[in-house]
Amino acid sequence: MILPTSNQTEPADDGIQPVASLPTIPAPAPSVGANSFTQKVRTDASLAEAEQIAALCRQFDQLLADPSHSLRTAAAALGKSPSYFSGPQSPYARFRREGLAGLLPARREDALKPSMDLPDWFIAAAKFFYLLSNRATNSGSVPEAVRRVISLPSLPFGWTTAMADRLKTRLGLPEIPSCPPDLRESILRRQAAGKPLVPPSVHRRIMVPEPIVQFHRSPRDWSLAHLSAPGSQRRFTNSEGERIAKMPGDWFGGDDSTPGIAVCVPVKPEEITTPTTQRFGVMLGRFQWLPFDDCRTDKILAWDYVIRPRGSYRAEDILSGMHAVVRTHGIPRQGWQFEGGVWNSKLVRNCISVMGTQHWRTYSPHQKTIESVFNRIWTRLAVQFPHADMGRRRGENEANCDLYESCKAAQKDPRNYFPDLETVLKVIEEEVAAHNSKRIDSAQYGAWVPDNYFEDSTSKNPLRQFSEEMDWMFSPYCAERTVRGMLVGCRVPMFEDFSIPFEFGADWLPLYSGKKVRIHFNPRLPKCRAKVLLASPMPGKPEGTVLGDAELIGETSSYIRYILNWGSDNQRAGYLARQRVNNFVRRETRGIGVGGRVSYSRSELKDGLQKVAILEKNLDGVELSGTDDPAQPRPIALAPEEVEVHNSPAAGLESSEAAHFRRTELETLRRETEHLFQ
Repeated sequence: MILPTSNQTEPADDGIQPVASLPTIPAPAPSVGANSFTQKVRTDASLAEAEQIAALCRQFDQLLADPSHSLRTAAAALGKSPSYFSGPQSPYARFRREGLAGLLPARREDALKPSMDLPDWFIAAAKFFYLLSNRATNSGSVPEAVRRVISLPSLPFGWTTAMADRLKTRLGLPEIPSCPPDLRESILRRQAAGKPLVPPSVHRRIMVPEPIVQFHRSPRDWSLAHLSAPGSQRRFTNSEGERIAKMPGDWFGGDDSTPGIAVCVPVKPEEITTPTTQRFGVMLGRFQWLPFDDCRTDKILAWDYVIRPRGSYRAEDILSGMHAVVRTHGIPRQGWQFEGGVWNSKLVRNCISVMGTQHWRTYSPHQKTIESVFNRIWTRLAVQFPHADMGRRRGENEANCDLYESCKAAQKDPRNYFPDLETVLKVIEEEVAAHNSKRIDSAQYGAWVPDNYFEDSTSKNPLRQFSEEMDWMFSPYCAERTVRGMLVGCRVPMFEDFSIPFEFGADWLPLYSGKKVRIHFNPRLPKCRAKVLLASPMPGKPEGTVLGDAELIGETSSYIRYILNWGSDNQRAGYLARQRVNNFVRRETRGIGVGGRVSYSRSELKDGLQKVAILEKNLDGVELSGTDDPAQPRPIALAPEEVEVHNSPAAGLESSEAAHFRRTELETLRRETEHLFQ
């Protein structure tokens, strides 16, 4: 208990005699130098604090007057350590020596010196210039800021009116102020004498904290570095506005990453024209890996390895991975957690919408649990292929990067230094299985094994299962158009310099003439069907209602050029090369089941023109389409009228039967479209 304070400045005469056994505490010798104390700071707050300490010291005297108390027990009774009441500089010693004045804070000599007489706007203007200067990574230059301020109202050469307005707004003044001549001369005299332009106290007031400098230079990077709460990635806001923890199967996420490992992909020279393909028959690059995970358990559910000539990926690649996820595990209860860019494209968002799930748009890597998965996988791959690791940041592994550039220029054979595609795919499968079976420890959520936790939870609370009738949701093309009579259609950019019109019709479409609908279809099939959905609500039919299937009923001359392959003459060689670079893709998709086992496998190869080959296998390795030999895949089993554009790239020239069928189909198509050319 602390006794009530009093306004006395000396120890009160309350009848308590000083303890005779206490030693006399000598006064400390006065210190010398610039740091000596010369005056006490007396403020209302400091006086109140000193009086509380004085009351505590008087209580200590009372306790020591009782023979049953020692210094240690008396200090413990007051909730203090013995050192608080012992030693020449302890609060108790200063109180006995100097009274209440000994408990007041001291002011140093340099603080007593009069500061500069600065205008009210001086510090704010100096901070403004400090932020503009770029002296170091997280700091500016105080001298430069001071020089700019004393030059006012003259502004730096090159400033725009907008910059001047920003300064006036920051200072809250209608015009640019002028620095007082006396202040300017005082600062210049200090500079001539070799002193700092301003005293340390002013210098400290001008400096801006590092986080503010970071925010000024890059608000986005600052937010990524500072606006995060550990563990918040595994929580979401429900419909009642409550922030609750996710459960396995609630939210699925995905992200793209470029592995640090360069890969050799076998490619025919006529398919892609690069130095390595022409000389060694392989395409060398760092391609995109697109994993999909459960946001609560970190289990990798499926992944895409997308091989395109420019190392990019598209929305249809994301849909391929999402398709593998729902086909292997089911549809998430809540939705999908994706970032911006391609992951936020209309095609992806429409797929999520028709699936009946939500779309969580993330703005920071700290909002995605998949980032921690990348750290673990890339660490293992770097150890697996140290000779082929380019590093995760610019400037790392310089020798490997130089070797990579030499191989890209075909100066060296990349097959001697970098792994082939099949090896990398096998290693990724193994590392994903290892990740899914490794224990994860969290201070907030406990410990779990991703595989076990996900399977146990979803077996007790199963997810909504996927059916083959839902395949249309993952169509690579989606467009919103207005129904005109019994037709609805759009143009699809199939080639680099022209697009192809696709028109679909159905006998029930006139019922929705003038209404907005959304069509999902695969434009690579010459005879494709479109799934038609209502894009605007109608009485009794909400937005998103599936209306039915519509058949492709119209073609144009551009499409005839496409199926005839008229662009194969020498004058179109450059055109075809650009088309292959733009649209060539090899995509490997895996759905990961229990114990890291591949439950669904899909290998897709497109030569950039009309040839497509797909090989699919299910959980038991049963071939769903294609052949057992991935090196010689053949096309999906299609209806007879769909065969002509699905010749395998490995199949070579058409057979006489296929050529006859093509001519027959062309004649039929000519009769169907001759009205377009009349």
